[in-house]
Amino acid sequence: ERLVALDVFELHPVTRGAESARLSISSAATCVRSLLTSPNVGDNARFDPILANLAERAARKELRTRGLQPGNPYTLGQLLPTLRRLVGKSADPPTYVPECLDRLRDALRQGGVAIENFPPHGYLTFWALVSLQDWDALDLSEVEPALRWSQMEIFRHLALLAAEDDDGDVYQLGYNLLIQHRFGAGHLKESVLQTGLAAIFRKQLRSGLWEKREPLFRY
Repeated sequence: ERLVALDVFELHPVTRGAESARLSISSAATCVRSLLTSPNVGDNARFDPILANLAERAARKELRTRGLQPGNPYTLGQLLPTLRRLVGKSADPPTYVPECLDRLRDALRQGGVAIENFPPHGYLTFWALVSLQDWDALDLSEVEPALRWSQMEIFRHLALLAAEDDDGDVYQLGYNLLIQHRFGAGHLKESVLQTGLAAIFRKQLRSGLWEKREPLFRY
């Protein structure tokens, strides 16, 4: 059976001579997740260069996205679910994974996950929760502050969108609906879920997209 070899993905390549490429972690994680859905790749892929590059970056305390601090929740939230696929369910985790999971767990204990001084966001919170779940490290009682924050964000953005307020954000609403559906232990009423979905699709543009509101962060 022919294996597909996935090499290091570098978003901003530069000339380094003999130096190896610098893996663009969050972008590479997104690309790999997409590739793994292809029947031509699937479980027939090898990731040795990516895993080696990640190990080097972790040893240098450089698990970060360009412009952000090492160990930030955006980078780790993108990396860890993909890394689970790369190493396989039965394999031992790389040595740097427990520290990464601890960072995300600490962020979730504070409520919604945020980067620096930006407001908490459902996108960051969702991927932090997925990361813990994929590595069998999710204790819902430990992340209850994040789940409570998420529930309140749903009601807040439903009210803002109903009032046609500019602060209403369908991305916040959508990701927090995902959080409650996947991690909320059935606490979200079906009527609220249906109301939330209706609000999201009412705001859909002709292009099929939605208007962006608050950023996760700025470089």
